[in-house]
Amino acid sequence: MDTTATSFDSVQEFLQHKLQGLRIKNPQFSGRAFAKRLGISPGALSEILNGSRLVSRKLAVRFCDRLLLGPIE
Repeated sequence: MDTTATSFDSVQEFLQHKLQGLRIKNPQFSGRAFAKRLGISPGALSEILNGSRLVSRKLAVRFCDRLLLGPIE
């Protein structure tokens, strides 16, 4: 079963889940590589994941584009 973004309470929770999934597939996949894939700095990703930075709508749309998410997700 594929988990969609609608089953998460926040972008933070969704991104943590995506990063964890990528690390399961490749244990050496880093937060830095994930940040690069999302088009943000590693520091910004860290702040988002620890809840000290909010994600704007514009940034959320960029994440959807970069992660190749469909409209339902």
